[in-house]
Formats: sequence, structure tokens, C-alpha cells
Amino acid sequence: MSRRPFLAPVLLLVACSGDPSSPAEPDLREAAGSAAAAGSWVTRAAYPAPIWEAASVSVTDPATLRTRLYVIGGKAKEFASPGNITNVVKVYDAATNKWQARAPYPLRIRSPNAAELNGKIYVSGGWSRRFDEQHGVYRTDHVLQHHVYDIASNKWTRKRDIPSDTHNGVSAAYQGMIYVAAPCQSETLCGERPVGAIWRYNPANDTWVLLTQTPEDYRVGGFIGGKFYLVTDLGALKIYDVASNSWSTGPQRPKRLCLQTSTTLQAKLYLTGFCDDEGPNSVYPTLVFDPKVGTWTEITPAPFGTREYHTLARVWVNGVAGLDLIGGPKSGNHWRLVP
Repeated sequence: MSRRPFLAPVLLLVACSGDPSSPAEPDLREAAGSAAAAGSWVTRAAYPAPIWEAASVSVTDPATLRTRLYVIGGKAKEFASPGNITNVVKVYDAATNKWQARAPYPLRIRSPNAAELNGKIYVSGGWSRRFDEQHGVYRTDHVLQHHVYDIASNKWTRKRDIPSDTHNGVSAAYQGMIYVAAPCQSETLCGERPVGAIWRYNPANDTWVLLTQTPEDYRVGGFIGGKFYLVTDLGALKIYDVASNSWSTGPQRPKRLCLQTSTTLQAKLYLTGFCDDEGPNSVYPTLVFDPKVGTWTEITPAPFGTREYHTLARVWVNGVAGLDLIGGPKSGNHWRLVP
């Protein structure tokens, strides 16, 4: 396989709201109609079109543990011009293994910041596109727009813009608020040098607050037990405690991952991506961090060919918890792993 150039920065889209509040957090292993066998990746119904760099948001009914997975925006071609950014929104029913269209996003978007709270999906920042009339081409533009999707009414509503560019990042819902960990490139808010920042959005009064800054920004991570677990490109694990507004450091990610994607499942952080080899023995590790014991482990590698531009989300089917990986050409762009 020929080596592809490493592109930086690259947007890996992540949606991280809290795990469904099921009282028992079941981890059942009996056969389930559309669930994968434990420990293996299996194909599921393909996303109905080629898709790269989409955002995903899992919405799980805590009573039935039935997941609907929303995939928002992204690109219709892999290494393509900004003109291929899409506003398409589709929902996947994990129980029936079927996709359906939903109301499109109000603009063409590649946004990393999407989270669900109380039956609504909050999407902020990211990239869109504009047409350069002088040169006759589309160009990528950062956007600050913030939109909320009402699942019941299938409608998008614009809310107050996020105060700074958030072209990479992690979003989560916690105690009635939306949290966004992302770069801050506003000189007014964060100074001349780009830094990492954590923003909090209050849906009740439609306001944003800058909670903290750090010298680094984060492309992947997850929110578990009131804390952000955020991983840098070089593998450092930084932990932000919302209650104390303080930072700590966790163990280094054990393997190099490029173009990472992540989610949380049953109070653990899952990462996957490709390694540098890209030869016949290339692997696509799936790494798991367990905050309870403070260690990383490696589980079944991701399917071959998913090294770039995918999104990872948790699903529940008939009480079985799994991870869905989506991205790539129309054929074979959706896999599931039951850890």
C-alpha cells in the first residue's frame, strides 16, 4: 500500500454526551438480532452515501436501551474540495439496522462539536464553505454558528454563536449544560497564541462561558463522571474536573494513533485510528482507558481500510452495548464492535 501524506490539522469528529442513564448499565452477551458477536467487528447497514468527517450523536432511550444514531454533515468525498461539504442529516436505528433522512443542517458543515441533551442535539462551530467568485472555487471557512435540533419536531433552530472557532474538539452534556473542549483562536478571549479552552453553554438562558484555558488543544476524548478525559495528538491524557475547575494528568496513550476518533461507553474511553506503518502489517488499534483503574488496554483492532475520516459512536441493541464506526465509500462504511 502506498503511503499517504499526513495532513495536519485534520478534523476528526467526535460526539460525546454522557452514557445513557440506565440504572443497571447492563452488559449482556446473549445473542441479539442486530448486534455483533463479542470481540469482533461486523458490518452493519451502510450509510447511504460516501461520507467522511461527519459528526455522530447517539440518542439512547434509558428504558428500552434502544439507540438512534444521528450522523450530521461531513464530506461526500475523501480528499476533495470544500465544495463537497454537505448539510445532510441521517438517523440510524440500531434495532432495525435501517437509515432514514432527517431535516438537513442549516448550512453545509463539518463540526466536531455535537451532543444530545433532553431530546435535543446541540451542534456548534466547525467548518463550512464559501464560494470564491474571483477564482471560481469553494473555500473552507470557520463558522461560529450554533444550532439546536429538536428530535421530536425534526427542526433546527439557531442559538447564540459559540464565541471562538472550534474546528477540532469534544462535546458533552452534563447536568443540564453543554460542554465543549476545543481550540480557542480568538485573540480577544485567549491571546495571540492558540490555546485549548473549555466552554459551557447554558440552554436555559442561551449563554456561553469560557471556563478554562490550557496550553494545548484536544482532538479526541470523552466525558465520564463529571470529568473530561482529553487526549492530545502526541498521546498525553489531560483530565478536567468540572466541579473543581481543575486539571490533572493521566497515563500516556500506549500507541501512536493518527487521525483519531473517540467515544465513551460504560464509563470507559475508546479511541481508534491508524498507525504510521501503512504497509502489509498495518494495524488500526482500538485503545480503551478505564478511569476506575487508571490504565489503557488494547482490544480488537478496527477493520482494515478505516484509517481515515471516520466517526465512532456507542449503540445499544437489545441490551447489548456496542461501538459503531462510520466513514468511507458507500460500500462497507459502517461496522460494529461489541467490546
